[in-house]
Formats: sequence, structure tokens, C-alpha cells
Amino acid sequence: DIVRKNEDAIDQAIAAIEKIEYPDSWAECPDNRVAFLEASSNPNDPPFVKEIMRPLQRMEGDSLPVSLFDPRGIMPPGTTKYEKRGFAPKVANWSEWEKCSQCNMCAFMCPHAAIRPFYFTKEEAAAAPPHFDGLPAAG
Repeated sequence: DIVRKNEDAIDQAIAAIEKIEYPDSWAECPDNRVAFLEASSNPNDPPFVKEIMRPLQRMEGDSLPVSLFDPRGIMPPGTTKYEKRGFAPKVANWSEWEKCSQCNMCAFMCPHAAIRPFYFTKEEAAAAPPHFDGLPAAG
């Protein structure tokens, strides 16, 4: 039954494929990623940012020696302030609370990490800053 459902899902996905027309000029779109990263760099950036983050952002990660990385596999905290790619110039303001199923996929997919699902008490909700939104927990 599971295999059949997976096959049906694949068939439905294939049936829903649509050709997207785009301007020919897109083929010549300049890649200004490196120029942007260089312009946003600062000589006072920490070594991790200069030696690891910037090359990774320039898609040059394959050139980095393993010895540069922390053997524990951790990243230093606070590095997100150096990750400014402008990939979402607008942040959505969702107000359709009645449609929320509390699956937390929004928190998982949010590129800004601005959606944080937490349980909180009535007292904590009452003491929250203005415009703090929440829903009663389902289930």
C-alpha cells in the first residue's frame, strides 16, 4: 500500500509539471555573489568568517582543508550576523491563524529563523511584548 501511494504521488507530480517561460536575458544574468560578499566583508571579521564562511559563501568549500574545521564539528555562535545574502528582502506577516495545523513546518522552512514554536503559560503570554502572537496548543 505504501509503495502504491508513493508511485501515485510520483505520477501526480509528473502530471503537474508545467513548462515555465522565462526571458532569454536570464541566461546572461551576471553572478555578482562574489562582489557582494567582498563588499560586505570587513577586515575586523573573525578568523572563522574570513577563513571558512566567506569561501563557503563563494562556493569554494572544496578548496578548504579539513584542518581548518573544528574537529568537534561545531560552528562558533553569533556567525549569522555575517551571513547577509539578501535572499528574502521581505518577511511575511502571517495572520491566518485559523488555518494553522501546528505542524511547525513554517518554523522549519523560515529562512530568517524568526518563527519559533514554544509552549508558554498564560502568565508568560500576558507578560509578552506587544504584537506577540500565539495559539492555544492543539492536542
